[in-house]
Amino acid sequence: MRKIIMAILFSALILLHSHAFGAQSARVIGYNYHKNTTAGNQIIFTTSIENAGDAIAAPGYIYVQVILTSRGNGVESYPAEATSTAALAPGATFKSTTNWTAVTGQYTITLVIYGSEDGITETELSREYGAFPVRVGANPTAEKLQIFPTMIDFGVIPYGRHMHPAPLEVKWDFFLYNVMHHQQPWYMRIYTDNTTRYRGIEDSVYKGSPAGLVSSDGKYTLPIKTWCLNYPPDDQEMGWDTVMSGPPTVDDDTYWIGPYLDSGERYENKAAWIRIPDYNEMTSDRATWRNLIGQDIYDTQYVTDVNPTGDFTLTSPISVYFATEAGPATVKGNYSATMILEIYSP
Repeated sequence: MRKIIMAILFSALILLHSHAFGAQSARVIGYNYHKNTTAGNQIIFTTSIENAGDAIAAPGYIYVQVILTSRGNGVESYPAEATSTAALAPGATFKSTTNWTAVTGQYTITLVIYGSEDGITETELSREYGAFPVRVGANPTAEKLQIFPTMIDFGVIPYGRHMHPAPLEVKWDFFLYNVMHHQQPWYMRIYTDNTTRYRGIEDSVYKGSPAGLVSSDGKYTLPIKTWCLNYPPDDQEMGWDTVMSGPPTVDDDTYWIGPYLDSGERYENKAAWIRIPDYNEMTSDRATWRNLIGQDIYDTQYVTDVNPTGDFTLTSPISVYFATEAGPATVKGNYSATMILEIYSP
């Protein structure tokens, strides 16, 4: 009986001893790293740690392990040789740094503080997730923008609205960042350039817009609208599942013109099919542009249920659809336009 009691007491002593390490505690109070770079460059992760527990003395130590998780396949990378400290007073701070040779891809960041009281056994003390992912481009000078097909033929357009059945596939391969290694904002915009093609009817009161498809004699235009996932109809408000159903129907005014407001007027800014402007209609105000995508981590212009963080999540490639509309008053003839798709970076 005595042996059993001694065994129980001995186990209790072991249990109490294992809890003694809880006095050592730490937390991340700040971190810094390059958010954008190109393959082969060194990224330095600097993490500021505060000792929130008892004093740390040798042989004990504390350091930060950085974990980079690929957003493509979930594979984790662990930069080695993080700096550590063997002496840290209560409330004191310490910066742990580690280097990583960048590999092409996009990565989420996890910062894990590890500590050891005896210099042998390590315990996780705290865990912090980086607010910004790391994006690594393949080549800083390889900037390519590709579209297919390079020519779109609507064929014979009947009265009413007509959507081109095949999308324009847009691919890009480029990577822009500034001297601070922050992402350089850029926009992929689309417009027509009919300044030299459209003349309008001479001496008319209203010549109309030069945007759209222009008749071969330069007098008339057909509107042309575009749709892609960075400007879909709101799933909850307008009831269209863009992921499941693709481009919204052109036959419904809700999607072509926009839903009704309480006043009975159309809310054109909620229309799924957006008119393409002409070059001379665009100004320095981005509201006059037609963006297919914008790469700006602070731009939430096109946040939707299927694109929760805005254009930033639209990776290459994207599909772009076009549609036009002809009515009984439309003048017969051949119509064409020069559409331009370009990358703009301030």
